[in-house]
Amino acid sequence: MPGLADVARIRADTFRQVPTPELTLADLTALAEEIRRRIAEGDAGVVVTQGTNTIEETSFALDQGHFTC
Repeated sequence: MPGLADVARIRADTFRQVPTPELTLADLTALAEEIRRRIAEGDAGVVVTQGTNTIEETSFALDQGHFTC
């Protein structure tokens, strides 16, 4: 997106690379810890992308306070 680098620092990293049905509670816990760490280090936000098979479950788990981010 032209000009985005003028207003934001964008970094893309791979957290896990497994088929989405194979994501476990341990994976979600580790994801929440990674989000927490990045926010603590000064990132203004984190965007999580994943396959559509389990994105609703991941979003629900992270949003409902099951993990503190």
